[in-house]
Amino acid sequence: MRSFLNRLSKAALTMLVPGVLALSPQPAGADELRDLSDRVLKIEKSQSELYHRLEEKKRPGLKSMISDRIKFSGLLEIEANVDSNDVAGNSSDITLATVELAVDAEISERVRAHVLFLWEEDDTDPIALDEGTITIDLSKGVSLTAGKMYLPSRCSRAISYPTH
Repeated sequence: MRSFLNRLSKAALTMLVPGVLALSPQPAGADELRDLSDRVLKIEKSQSELYHRLEEKKRPGLKSMISDRIKFSGLLEIEANVDSNDVAGNSSDITLATVELAVDAEISERVRAHVLFLWEEDDTDPIALDEGTITIDLSKGVSLTAGKMYLPSRCSRAISYPTH
């Protein structure tokens, strides 16, 4: 039995050794190293693009980007009066006098837009565009604003002429 086991183990080793030697790493040539290097660079590039796309996916969506760039504001004016000397008796009234809706948008780093809609009781029917401007920042501290706007008025002394 021992001799049978010895022969069996020798046969198994004889069959396994060439297979193990065939699978063992062989020294690589210059062409193989260059091909391997090219493959690694290609994989690294594709992985960096993949991670770049994932970072883009993690950015805020269009809805939150729009809310960062567009601002809404408004004004409601309500008038109330009480008349105790009315011929028909005492009367009171509450009316909506003015409604303004403003939309301010940051189009880019240097360009902004402003729109103001206005409704006034007995004055504007339908709603009117009261202001509409585009502002372009030309350089630090210098900007150009164009469109329909009210120029700011400042208190100043009236022009007076010499009396003598």
